[in-house]
Amino acid sequence: MLADASGPLRAREVAGLLGLDGLDSNVNAVRTRLERLAKAGQAQRAGRGLYTAAAVPAQAAG
Repeated sequence: MLADASGPLRAREVAGLLGLDGLDSNVNAVRTRLERLAKAGQAQRAGRGLYTAAAVPAQAAG
């Protein structure tokens, strides 16, 4: 989902794309997951509250 986005996404936007209600608990769960993905190197923080897909190294791209 992050890789297909035209730009960085906020947790609320990701929650909406996943079909989740805009409840604060759902948005917080998505935010927590995005933060974990960023720490694992699978996503990047593009700014405060903004997330993008992690850049793929040239070697791994194929």
